[in-house]
Amino acid sequence: MKEEYEKYRESLTEYIKTSKQPGVAVTIAGGTVSGMATVGIPGIGKRLAEFVQKKQEPFNKCLFQMIDEKGLKDSDVYKQSGLTRQMFSKIRCKEDYIPTKSIMLSLAVGMQLTVQETEKLLASGNQLLSMSDTGDLIVRFFMEQGVYNLDVYNEYLFEYDQHLLGSTTREQ
Repeated sequence: MKEEYEKYRESLTEYIKTSKQPGVAVTIAGGTVSGMATVGIPGIGKRLAEFVQKKQEPFNKCLFQMIDEKGLKDSDVYKQSGLTRQMFSKIRCKEDYIPTKSIMLSLAVGMQLTVQETEKLLASGNQLLSMSDTGDLIVRFFMEQGVYNLDVYNEYLFEYDQHLLGSTTREQ
């Protein structure tokens, strides 16, 4: 384990240093205009209703759709994610439950999702994979390397004083 852990140290440090740049902004499709009132704009109600109908499915539905698409078993997913059966059951049974970002990332690692798939899963839970957060950069780095060993992630997250992945009693 120590050898696998050490082989990423230099490239991860460089990745974080070059990726974590101040002033990098994420552009959201359609953009936003602050302070603009919509009252009195012809057809805004209909356009707004159409826009809202296009919203992404909730976290619960997105997660289990991804599990089915990948042909995974629920028990394998929660075990590989470092989650308890109780936590996974809570996610499955409570349609409106949105777990913490750490739990979402644990699931992404356990399912061996790509960065793009992880971003979709996080977005369904109103989260994002930030380019300005060290913990998110560590997760992104290992996903881009094709490494899905939760212990390796947690070793580096711990080293950089970030939240660890997997279940904790506080999150249950």
